[in-house]
Parts: sequence; C-alpha cells; structure tokens
Amino acid sequence: MSNKVKAEQSQQPAPTLTLKRVYMVFAIMAAMVVVIEFFQRNLSEHNMVINLLSTEHQFATTTVYYYANGGIDAPKGFQIKKDGSGVIIFYHSPEVPFRKGYRFLGWRKNNDRNFCIDDPMQRIEFGLMNPNENSKFKYYAQWEEECQSIFN
Repeated sequence: MSNKVKAEQSQQPAPTLTLKRVYMVFAIMAAMVVVIEFFQRNLSEHNMVINLLSTEHQFATTTVYYYANGGIDAPKGFQIKKDGSGVIIFYHSPEVPFRKGYRFLGWRKNNDRNFCIDDPMQRIEFGLMNPNENSKFKYYAQWEEECQSIFN
C-alpha cells in the first residue's frame, strides 16, 4: 500500500465511534421508555392534581328540558357543559312522548315557530353564549292530528 492510501484510511473515523453512537441512541431510547412508563404508572395521581388545579376554570352548563305539550312521557332533561367559547353540542333524546289521536313531529325550542322542528337524536349545536353563565333550553313536543276515517 502506498502512503497516500494509508493516510486516507487513517482520516476515516474508526468503526467503534459509529458503534458508540448507536449505543448512545439506544441508551437515550431506553431512558425515554423508563420515563414514559413512570408517567403511565403515576398518571392517575397526576390527573388528580391537575383536576384540583383546574376547578377554578370550569365553565357553566346548559340544562335541556323536554315538555310533552299535551302528551305524556316526555324524556327527562339533562345538562351539558359549555366549552371555553360558550358552545354546546348535544343530541336530542331518542325517546318520544305519546298523545292519543296525534302523530309526534319532533321538538321545537321554546315552542316558538321561529325555530325549526328537530328530530329525535338530531345533533344540536349552539354557539356564541356566555361560557360562564348557566342557561336553560326548553323543547316542546310538536304534534299533528291524525286523520279520522269516516268509514269506521
């Protein structure tokens, strides 16, 4: 071998340096696994502390009420927490009331004809409400009289 080839070979890093880097990466990864396992084991304890610290930042609720509006067996009401911008999202109850001689059409907010009739299980979203103020939504059953046959 010539001196020039020997000089070029001596400038290249020794293979043990590359192997040291691989070992270092594995050591870092092993340390990360240990840290992740620690937090997974202690997650419930940390969540309790976070929940205690965040109680002052809870937002208000909206209570949804259902009225049978001449019928019976309206669904029970429920509460929804508002998000930080005052938005609520919920689904109407799948339960429907009963009224003899009438067909149930759906639910209307505040029994006000300016609102559409909502179906059971329909997704409802309201926004632009004060997130720190409790509110109430009242939904009234809407009915259509069933046709009576004169040939009975």
